[in-house]
Amino acid sequence: MSGFLTDRRSDRGEKISVFVKFLNEKEFRDFSIFSFMTRCGCSVSSYGAVKASPIALKDVEVGDCVLLEGRIAKYDVYGGTEVTRLSHLKIMRNMGKPEEKT
Repeated sequence: MSGFLTDRRSDRGEKISVFVKFLNEKEFRDFSIFSFMTRCGCSVSSYGAVKASPIALKDVEVGDCVLLEGRIAKYDVYGGTEVTRLSHLKIMRNMGKPEEKT
């Protein structure tokens, strides 16, 4: 399943926690956008983490699974993909990369 996080049932500004995989960082001239995906395929993005985040974004590697806390900033569609943008982002826990099954 993919789509908006919380199926748009959460209001703008509502605080949420979500477990995601860090996909990438897209750098622009004056800012970066950090992209994540939930286990069910929902796309989540943020402009960055707050300074008081227990774990800094610079310490998270692509493929790491992390527990985020943040507030719903908006729901939008980018390039045909439904994305939930979070603000006030804090990285509460980094579980690292999933182990490969053998």
